[in-house]
Amino acid sequence: MKDDMKEKVANFILDFQARNRQARDAREAEIIQTEQIRSVMIGASALVEANIPREQSVFLLQKYWDLRPSEAKKAIWQAENRAKKG
Repeated sequence: MKDDMKEKVANFILDFQARNRQARDAREAEIIQTEQIRSVMIGASALVEANIPREQSVFLLQKYWDLRPSEAKKAIWQAENRAKKG
């Protein structure tokens, strides 16, 4: 009976720690993703502001931010739209 209770408490603690670890890892992954998106936005805006040709800007975003071509094109398109508004 005593050993059964110890095992239940130990399992509860392990499960509690695992859930907390998962929640922390998910939050950290979300923060990292948010900062990566922010970084790409800043980089794309800088390229647009510097009047770097679109093709070269896409190439540079792919090279330094490891983006797919479609992601790089979208980032430049969004930066161009922000520049028009601002």
